[in-house]
Amino acid sequence: MIEGIARLRETDPRQLGPFRLFGVLGRGDAGSVHLGKGAPGRGGRKRAAAVRTVRPELLRDRQLRARLRRQTARIAEAVDSPFVADAFGCELDSERPWIAEAFVPGVPLSALVAAYGPLPERSVRALGGGLARALAALNAAGTAHGHLRGSNVLLTAAGPRLVGHGLALDSSGSGRRPAAPRTSSRWVPCWDWLRARGTRSREPRCPRPARTPT
Repeated sequence: MIEGIARLRETDPRQLGPFRLFGVLGRGDAGSVHLGKGAPGRGGRKRAAAVRTVRPELLRDRQLRARLRRQTARIAEAVDSPFVADAFGCELDSERPWIAEAFVPGVPLSALVAAYGPLPERSVRALGGGLARALAALNAAGTAHGHLRGSNVLLTAAGPRLVGHGLALDSSGSGRRPAAPRTSSRWVPCWDWLRARGTRSREPRCPRPARTPT
């Protein structure tokens, strides 16, 4: 098993929709995030995916399920941005509801700030520019992120990437903020993008890209 990705428990699913699951990226109050691989569309190529299971009681509201389906479909069809993780699809009416998006090897902004403190001004400006482009791409598709916070901004060697779109769920199923999954990863130097924009001498690190089984 790749370091930083937990093994599947006996109670964890091995397959969700078209995605075969290989490990656990994180666990939170709203559900777990699994590393998977599969073809998002019929006849498409297999891609690494972050497949989030959602506790069924959080999706009792039919309007909430309909909103999540619409939003996932809009992002999958209309958003093509290097700053937004690709949406792969969802299944919200099954015994194990799930939402899938592209797997992004990166470190959450919240974790970077917690480890290294506030970013320098030049880095903040570069980060803000990437996030502004991500939000503009979502807005152009007629949707919104719905849950923008540090743990849903992953910093990669190529720049920031928004993940977890639309997953504002709480334990009452009212669509409010969920607890963040508790993730772990092996960090290795790969911060050319951020370092070139004014980081301090304490070089941040980001996770080594995971190699999914074939």
